[in-house]
Amino acid sequence: MANTKSLATLSATGSAQQSNPTGPERDNQALQKLIQSLFDRLEALENQVIHSSEWLNLKQLQSFLPERPAKKTIYNWICNGRIPHVKQPHVKAVFFRREEIEAWMGQGRPKVAQFLASRVEMPRRSSKTKQLNAQKNG
Repeated sequence: MANTKSLATLSATGSAQQSNPTGPERDNQALQKLIQSLFDRLEALENQVIHSSEWLNLKQLQSFLPERPAKKTIYNWICNGRIPHVKQPHVKAVFFRREEIEAWMGQGRPKVAQFLASRVEMPRRSSKTKQLNAQKNG
């Protein structure tokens, strides 16, 4: 019977403590609310970053540009300073800011075909080809 009375007392005091927390319990509840609030804010920020797509990686840039240039072409543009990009020290990845790329596209930059046509080199003749031409002419 003593156990029944103590259980009733515990349940009554437990329910009283839950409705009106004091001391450490109140601090614990406040901390849990703060943590939940921080998680909610973090999730909202992650969604903003994902949906804003301010930054593009190389693959995203390829699909973003109308010509769908090859990776090698984009790397050539980077090396020649023809395209705005960001490369952090000690990191291999290159990133492109969407706004800068849109501005770059609007500057009347040469299209990929024009760029490639301007870089076409005359094929080099091998020594065997030179010998054959010399025999035909001589």
